Amino acid sequence: MKTIVTVVVGSILAATTLFGQNMVVQSLTLPNGANRVTLTSPSLTADVSAPILTNFTGWALGGNSLVGPSSSSNQLGTSDAVDVQLISNNVPRLVLSGSAATVTAPNQTNLRFVESGGSDYVAFVAPSAITTSATYTLPAANPAVAGHVLAAAAAPAPSTSAATLEWVAPSGGGGGAVTYVVTGADVTSASGVFVTGMSVAVAANRTYLVEATFTMSTTGAAADPRFKFVGPTGATMTHGFSATLSDITAANNGSIAGYVATIDTPHSLNIITDNHRGLVFVTGVLTTSATAGNLTFQFNRNGGGSTITLFAGSSLKITDVTP
Repeated sequence: MKTIVTVVVGSILAATTLFGQNMVVQSLTLPNGANRVTLTSPSLTADVSAPILTNFTGWALGGNSLVGPSSSSNQLGTSDAVDVQLISNNVPRLVLSGSAATVTAPNQTNLRFVESGGSDYVAFVAPSAITTSATYTLPAANPAVAGHVLAAAAAPAPSTSAATLEWVAPSGGGGGAVTYVVTGADVTSASGVFVTGMSVAVAANRTYLVEATFTMSTTGAAADPRFKFVGPTGATMTHGFSATLSDITAANNGSIAGYVATIDTPHSLNIITDNHRGLVFVTGVLTTSATAGNLTFQFNRNGGGSTITLFAGSSLKITDVTP
């Protein structure tokens, strides 16, 4: 005997077919907020219709509407310490731990990031065999400059099972990362306050070769322009410089050289006077401590009432030479 049972769930119809005592459900759609439905039937001799209306907390295969007063309670998972497993082809592909804040992709599963509008991707996958599990903690900030790479940080100390990563410039070995800045416009100083002319970012616990070339002039004979380098806390720098007038004439020529073993110490360029331009070359070595920051070139007027100008095209270059 064949009997058709129509189950009315709210305003939604679900057709079922009954063969003898076995009910075969062709489709059953429950409204959002309804509970599970259990049907029992004796031997039926006629078509029947029975209303069923309860609260449903499951997820429909076609998706759920999250609009309504109960939208905040729409969750997929477990309410006890049992893992949630997502499988395909009867193979676990993703496991949400019920006892720890972990998500596991078992069986060397690829984690793929697909391009926009295409099919190519970037994937991360574990090795086929490892001797111990490894956990990597990502850096807390973006790299300070372009060209930096990820490396294990010194603190906390890395181990065979965990490491905290940080952005660093590539170490020596035939040439490290180079950072180069050039002034795009003139910068002036008309007082004894130091003015920033150029600045580059430096990482912690690194050693840099510093090279600077800049042109200055004054509007008066008694200005005595000065320059200095300022670095992050704990940084040290030894550097020497030479300066010469770039507009040498028979009546006005000269040059000067100097050496300083400490950072943040002004150098006097008293040969640059009376509207003449001076060309200055600086070479030094900067060593940073545990604090990253910026190496900054500053200048000011040491005396007189004139204006000091740092001309566009001046440059500051650092090369990471950390052993």
